[in-house]
Amino acid sequence: MFYSFSMNRDRIQSDVLNKAAEVISDIGNKVGDYLGDDYKSLAREIADDVKISRGNYP
Repeated sequence: MFYSFSMNRDRIQSDVLNKAAEVISDIGNKVGDYLGDDYKSLAREIADDVKISRGNYP
């Protein structure tokens, strides 16, 4: 199905941000096993911020 450029761009940006958040969270969990729960918490917070932003840049 054909979508307009802006719809495709928005969908792709959303997909990229969601995937980045997943990667950050996953890495945070794995590295957190070595560095502790503080690192896991920080990585989770960053991942949540990425998900929330959804490309809404100032």
